[in-house]
Amino acid sequence: MRIAANELDANAAHRLLKACIAPRPIAWVSTVDEQGRPNLAPYSCFTFVALDPPTIALSFELRADGSPKDTLRNIELTRQFVVHPVPEVLVEPMNATAQDLPPGESEFAHVGVETTPSEQVKPPRVARAPIAMECVAVDLREVGRSKHTLLLGEVVLFQMDDAVVRDGVPDPRLWRPVARLDGNAYTGLGDVVELPRPWLRRDG
Repeated sequence: MRIAANELDANAAHRLLKACIAPRPIAWVSTVDEQGRPNLAPYSCFTFVALDPPTIALSFELRADGSPKDTLRNIELTRQFVVHPVPEVLVEPMNATAQDLPPGESEFAHVGVETTPSEQVKPPRVARAPIAMECVAVDLREVGRSKHTLLLGEVVLFQMDDAVVRDGVPDPRLWRPVARLDGNAYTGLGDVVELPRPWLRRDG
């Protein structure tokens, strides 16, 4: 089977990309609006793109009516956000925060997710999340004909539960990340296989 990308509309491309690029890590993003009211929502168009300074990327699609979602609007206003990679134990509350509540209504309160203050940014953290990255927006730009917004954010502080840290970094075997597949499907860590990196040997 072959599919020419220029023959796809946005919905078909969305469905195809989600099935091809899997599993995808989930960014559970907390923000605040101009009145300081907190918002929490998951996004799986997410990765890191630079190391110095640590920089992550997220992509946001518009609502069906063309308006921005609360997370994007809040970041445009405040330039601050917190990203929590999602562990297995929080997959259900994470999924519950995907519902589209009225602006200003907190998913934290609606779902019963406990907050804790961040140190370097205004949005609160998810108290039970083993990892939180406090971030500031460095670039927001529109991409594609379907008007997605690409966000580049600098991580200014890593918050990690000591219980999941090994040799100075969080160990996925301890915090058990969840990833997104297509449709309503998620997957856990599964088997972990270690393979030494191959090095080209040059004799003489």
